[in-house]
Amino acid sequence: MCRFPTPEERILAIIETTDVRNEQSFAGMLHSAMEYLHLSNADAAIIFQTSPGTVSRWENGHTAPAIPTREVVKTLLRAAVEVYPFTSGAIK
Repeated sequence: MCRFPTPEERILAIIETTDVRNEQSFAGMLHSAMEYLHLSNADAAIIFQTSPGTVSRWENGHTAPAIPTREVVKTLLRAAVEVYPFTSGAIK
């Protein structure tokens, strides 16, 4: 029997397979995870300890943090998805 992945499984797969050395790949992962978690730029800025404008630039692919910081962001997003599986309005 074929089983389709849950939204949580899909976003975790995106996070796990993202090569943080690639800025566009990082931006896509960040955007997808923020959308799944219903995070605004201001919410994400608090989590990542940066400004909302910086999160916006990361999410849009205009810039990206240093690679070690991208790994930390990836780890934090993975943990957030695992702790808050998708339900309508899981975080907000």
